[in-house]
Amino acid sequence: MMRGVWAVSQPVLNECTPRYANYVLTLLCCVYGLNFLDRQILNILIDPIKADLHISDTAMGLLTGFGFSIFYTLFSIPVARWADRGNRRFIMTVALGIWSLTTALCGLAQNLWQLACARVCVGIGETGGTPTSYSLIADYFPRAARANAVSIFEASLYAGVLGGYLLGGWVSQWYGWRAAFMIAGLPGLIVAAIFYLTVREPARGMSETRPVHAQQPPLGECLRFMGSQTSLVLMMIGLVLWAFVNFALGAWTPSFLRRLHHMSGGQVGTWLGFVNGISGCIGTLLGGFVVGRVKAGAESWMLRWPAIFTIAPAPAMVIFLFASSDVTAMVAYFVAGVLNAFPIGPCFAVMQSLCRVRMRALTAAIAVLFCNLIGGGCGPLFVGATTDLLTPRLGVESIRWSLLVTSGMLVVSGLFFLAASRFVQRDLDRADQVDAVAGTA
Repeated sequence: MMRGVWAVSQPVLNECTPRYANYVLTLLCCVYGLNFLDRQILNILIDPIKADLHISDTAMGLLTGFGFSIFYTLFSIPVARWADRGNRRFIMTVALGIWSLTTALCGLAQNLWQLACARVCVGIGETGGTPTSYSLIADYFPRAARANAVSIFEASLYAGVLGGYLLGGWVSQWYGWRAAFMIAGLPGLIVAAIFYLTVREPARGMSETRPVHAQQPPLGECLRFMGSQTSLVLMMIGLVLWAFVNFALGAWTPSFLRRLHHMSGGQVGTWLGFVNGISGCIGTLLGGFVVGRVKAGAESWMLRWPAIFTIAPAPAMVIFLFASSDVTAMVAYFVAGVLNAFPIGPCFAVMQSLCRVRMRALTAAIAVLFCNLIGGGCGPLFVGATTDLLTPRLGVESIRWSLLVTSGMLVVSGLFFLAASRFVQRDLDRADQVDAVAGTA
């Protein structure tokens, strides 16, 4: 068979040992952790940058929000299409090199426009990271092991968040905000070199158990196929609502703790850094552990478990928002964080199985695009607008109630996951059949 047209799983899979696949996953985790470290660090450096460069709150808000997200989303689809047909090892190396170098260059900015240009380049570089990683994981790990692999990968996100809080806070305090950017960016250049020199580009569909067609379908065909997969559409809606809540909590929980628990900036950074980092890692690994043990024939539980764990944080969030004790509030927030992190790994793992082999990066990119545009763009805005609306009646308490209303979206998200579970077995079979039929045509 011609390798350029066909990707036959078993013979190629024998060339890749589990040990080497785990090595690649470890490197991808390092890359993803650096992705979120470099993305997160600006948030903790807002005040020193403002003071040094004399930038307004509005300008910093645009820089950290839509200024990053717009360029991230504009480039995500073209880069994902490239990743579905090109050499993913090369794409990942270039992407990591770009965002790491430009993160370091942020430390040399002398004004708002120089900083904005550097951050735009960080966003452009990061478009090549996540979808390409999902595509590589799907080829290195078969369906039975994919949820575990993706959950381990997603856990590194929270390690990057923790690193961003701690590195940005302490390095800026000791050596200034410029040094923090430079220290955050330089390790990525080293990891990029290691990635290029040691990672092999896998054959498309290498982990599959049957021959699959490995040519890239046209964009229109990809979009039509995704739209026809009912479980995929419902799951993406659930993910967007999940992201809506989590972006909102990420943006406004610090203000909630300052206003109602009267914590200092240092206390907020330390509490949230460790609570988010540790609870997120535990929750994502738990998701992979549970869903990775779903037996053949019971694939609906690959989305039923995420549905249950998406709804489950609601009581813990109520306790967090209404607790008078700092410790009680943060313990409840930790519990909610563990439960809330459960769905992300299993959902993205199932997503890679619900699409065809040559549209895996594109599918992940579309999901990330909507999560960033709708979740990242609208979630924080919804909380801010609701807080302003309630302030005349409730005063400082308004933020408590706006976060409560927003957290209720988790229940709606879980219901979409539950609805998607009804169709997942049918759609998994259909994805397999379409690739196989295309291969014999």
